[in-house]
Amino acid sequence: MARRHVAGGTIAVAGLALAMVQVRHAVVQTSVALAQVVEAGPFVMLGLSIVFVGYWLTSAPHHEPDAYRVLAWGGGGLVLFLSVSALILFGQNVATDSLSRGTYVAADLATVGAVAGVVVGLYDARSREQTRAVAEQRDRVQTFANKAADVNNYGRALNQCATTAEVAALLIQAVQALLGLDESAVLEGTDGGFRVVESTITAVPDSALASVAERTAEAEPATVETFDTELPPDVATQTDTVVGLLVSDTVGPPVVVLAFGDGRAIADETVQLFELLAAHAVTALDGIYASAGSASFDWGG
Repeated sequence: MARRHVAGGTIAVAGLALAMVQVRHAVVQTSVALAQVVEAGPFVMLGLSIVFVGYWLTSAPHHEPDAYRVLAWGGGGLVLFLSVSALILFGQNVATDSLSRGTYVAADLATVGAVAGVVVGLYDARSREQTRAVAEQRDRVQTFANKAADVNNYGRALNQCATTAEVAALLIQAVQALLGLDESAVLEGTDGGFRVVESTITAVPDSALASVAERTAEAEPATVETFDTELPPDVATQTDTVVGLLVSDTVGPPVVVLAFGDGRAIADETVQLFELLAAHAVTALDGIYASAGSASFDWGG
């Protein structure tokens, strides 16, 4: 069971119990309806507000990490105000039976204390949530900066490649570094379809990868596409999605990058960085094919 369900349920039950105690005290003290409303009405509303907060907390997943903290603040406020009431009431040197209303005062203070504690707990939880959001944003910016630096490094390395095999090897590394996907392949178009140049995919035959590469070759160049339907059976048994990118089809034959998805969504900025890297690969491949004087694949390393 989620922490917010436990904490929220406990808070709601406590609020309901406090509201019922207030109603009982009002009934015991007087039979006049108006007096009962004046006596217990405000405190019953405070108790019901605690019930609402408990219900709201159960449906607030963003407060999941701090749910017990809210519960602790509420319990602490209740105990604190009960202690204050005890000090006030029992610290007085009074005659016997003069404390007959002590339980009523204690219940009132306990209700107020619970409300105060829960409110402080919610503010504490919200503050911590904002702190986590700022930290996550900072980490995201730092990660983006690191990946952008990787793109620059890969771009320089790609422009120094002398063969398409070297370009393919760097693209495989880039898929792992930028997209975080371990299974990927680079394929080049031939007269008969596509042929695998470099691959870290071991459980799928080249013919199945070539089938997905043909679909990728129909997409816009340097644009990441995700395929999750009509996958070849050999591919579908290994992954639910395939990330594909047509690197280049200008000077030479089309070159395609495929990667098996792992169920995680890829951030838009990461996709844009990978597409930027593909632009570097286009320049490198066009230079290699142009210098070779033909579109035939260079299988040298």
